[in-house]
Amino acid sequence: MKRNTTLGLFTAVFAVTVGMIGINGLGFTPFGNAQTASTNMEAYPILGHITLVHKDANGNIKSYLQTDNVVTQKGENCVVSRMFNNPASGTADTCASPANFRGIAIGSGSAAATDAQTALTTEVLRNGATTFTITVAGSGAGAHAVLAKTFTGTTQTITEAGVFDNNATAGNMLARQTFTGIPLAATDSLTINWDIKFGP
Repeated sequence: MKRNTTLGLFTAVFAVTVGMIGINGLGFTPFGNAQTASTNMEAYPILGHITLVHKDANGNIKSYLQTDNVVTQKGENCVVSRMFNNPASGTADTCASPANFRGIAIGSGSAAATDAQTALTTEVLRNGATTFTITVAGSGAGAHAVLAKTFTGTTQTITEAGVFDNNATAGNMLARQTFTGIPLAATDSLTINWDIKFGP
């Protein structure tokens, strides 16, 4: 009789404890509960970081900026499409161009960057990246693609930049960002290093 009383007391205490801290607090996941990315699948988005170096004709640094970017929905769609779809298959995908994302464009637009955008607000210059490097991911590290381009010959104030899959005009925009205006003189240069990261 004493044993049954002890067992009943233990059961009651356990039930109260579970009620107070919740079953998840004990390390259990109830059946039917949706698991979040942090508890089940590790979800890592495409990330981008931009470094802008503004120099005069003698190579003196006039301004230096760093900022993260906004990866567009169109850009994400194009990345997935090119990984898993044949562009020549005649699908309705609007990212059918087989070109790589290695064009950088600069502009003078000031509209805040959003993932719905497909172009710069006011494009000024565009060209292919003068250097393009890929760093393969190691254990616990993400893979990187780094684009770099130096722009010269414009006298406008630059306030936006983007990455495109067309080195000349139009094309699909992978990422965009706006920043504090950089006033370029005719003999100035603006070097952009754009680091696109996949993974943690």
